Amino acid sequence: MGEEELTLEKVVEVFEKSWDELAYEYEERIRAPIWCSESDIQLHLAHKLLNKLPKGYVHTELKIPLEVEKFSWSLWLGGRVTAKKCIRPDIVIINPYRLVPKLIAEVKFTPVYWGFGPIIEALLAKEENREKEYIFITSVKNALEKDIKYLKICQEYGPLERELKAYTKNMDKLIGILNDFKSIEEEVVAGYLCVLDEVYPDIEERLKREIEKYNPPEQIKLIVKHYPTIELLEEALTKLQALT
Repeated sequence: MGEEELTLEKVVEVFEKSWDELAYEYEERIRAPIWCSESDIQLHLAHKLLNKLPKGYVHTELKIPLEVEKFSWSLWLGGRVTAKKCIRPDIVIINPYRLVPKLIAEVKFTPVYWGFGPIIEALLAKEENREKEYIFITSVKNALEKDIKYLKICQEYGPLERELKAYTKNMDKLIGILNDFKSIEEEVVAGYLCVLDEVYPDIEERLKREIEKYNPPEQIKLIVKHYPTIELLEEALTKLQALT
């Protein structure tokens, strides 16, 4: 990809395509524990971006000073940002030749921590007529019943205020930075909050309302992918109940 092609629109296109790919591939989590933490999500997204963008454009946890005029100067002078008052976004895409950011993204991950290994093993145990595994099958079933009940209570009441704040804790600073880059540096920078969620089906609407409290500029975008993992757990529970 040539330098002349890397407009803001192109960066946004590449970023959203990479996120869509990651969200689609995430479904593999039910077969193997390849997505174990928020850092894993950030790592896989950064890997996709590195494969699509030129060298030097993709960074993780790159400091962005609250005084945005210090950003380019710090990188040009010392090769890093040393400002104490700053945010450290999960993903930053910059033009390394002009030393200005193109895109700043925060990535959040709310999984249901339930390994599908015990479920698969329990189902296979019964299919193979291993009656000695009855206690194991029953324990898996009981654990599923307990956790599904708890997760449904969580869904009914929705995320706590502190959970929503955890998603948007830097939103006021990020919005201030985007506004200042536009007004002071005359640079329009795209801002993203990207969320993978397995617990709350309505998390997108709730986060939209939360973000609106900060009067966000038009270049801020929320991207949410919710996976109905609880439904998958219920399907597994039904199969286990039929075997006991």
